[in-house]
Amino acid sequence: MEIPGLSEEKFCRYLETILNVPIVKVNQNGNVLIKYAEIHESTCPDFSKEEITNAIDLKIGIMKRDDDSLYGTVTDLDLNVFLIGPLRPMENERKLTQNRSYYCLFTTIIKTMLMLYEYLTGIEVSFIEFFQMGENAKYRRIIEEHRTRYHFNQQENGWIHNSYMQEKREQNAIREGDIKKLESALSEPVIGKLGVSSKNRIRSVKNNCLTVIVLSVRSAIEGGLDSEEAFRLSDIFMAQVENQNDIEQLVRITRNAEFELTELVARRKKEKSAKISPYIDKCKKYIYKHLHERISVADMADEMGLTESYLSNVFRQEENITITDYIMQLKIYYAQNLLTYSEYNYDEIAYYFGFSSRSHFGSVFKKITGLTPKQYRDQYRIKEFFKES
Repeated sequence: MEIPGLSEEKFCRYLETILNVPIVKVNQNGNVLIKYAEIHESTCPDFSKEEITNAIDLKIGIMKRDDDSLYGTVTDLDLNVFLIGPLRPMENERKLTQNRSYYCLFTTIIKTMLMLYEYLTGIEVSFIEFFQMGENAKYRRIIEEHRTRYHFNQQENGWIHNSYMQEKREQNAIREGDIKKLESALSEPVIGKLGVSSKNRIRSVKNNCLTVIVLSVRSAIEGGLDSEEAFRLSDIFMAQVENQNDIEQLVRITRNAEFELTELVARRKKEKSAKISPYIDKCKKYIYKHLHERISVADMADEMGLTESYLSNVFRQEENITITDYIMQLKIYYAQNLLTYSEYNYDEIAYYFGFSSRSHFGSVFKKITGLTPKQYRDQYRIKEFFKES
């Protein structure tokens, strides 16, 4: 499964954020290559050569260690192994409460492993095929028992997952850039409540929101949105989710993300159908890639094999804005999000977006928004996100 612009590191980081379980990449000798864990401080245990060899032979599966902990294992084409865990079966509830970072539905873990395996190798493996692969068969009973017990508890407590077809309609609407279809899909009645993926209710809602955002970003990219732009927005949406603890606001953030991505896809499709110069698309991709730097129009034109004046004229004719003004508006748009959802000070934000000084940042910000950065932060930031100093 090739997703343009989606790096292995970013993909694993997204998966780990959703699962709330560490993901570590090791080589054939068991040496740690990368820890993707941004949300965990746990160290990776040592794995024997035999364990890694078995994982490589299995390609994708579940490894049980001597301490009864379980790890999901996924092997890439270079025979590096991605370890997801440690995990505990749901039936070990006493162990679960001792370390909630282990808590995740096994069905969710397996689906995540299948997605990662397809991303790394391009090979699609079904849920049924997974259990036909060697050592995985012996875990089928555990997982089926867990799934049966989980569904029973869902029915007893009135908890169900959203309809798959409804989710599909939502994602198709985003992929097509169709706001009306998205509104229609979101307005469908939902019986019951969202499924639970964590003992903590807020954490569970956040996990659901993050899952929707990741799926929506992927759909937007498939619909034609530039991956760099999509992931930059995704980082903003995910930060908003992580910094919010009110369920109503979490749902609002997620819905806003879906609508914003859909609108952007619609805009890109309109631009494409209008036969806009391919230089415009290249220009915008360059800007997104270098947004945290001082962007030189001359350097950009040189990379495209054009003169600065020609590129500037084409951009202004088709976008009704100069390249410089477009760059500044984009920088200020993302700066607004940092002022609202982060504790970065004004100097840090100015430096982050490549402004020559805090005063330069302030003057550009006020020119575009009508407010100083301080006035904007005081007026718009969500105060409950921050602790009083």
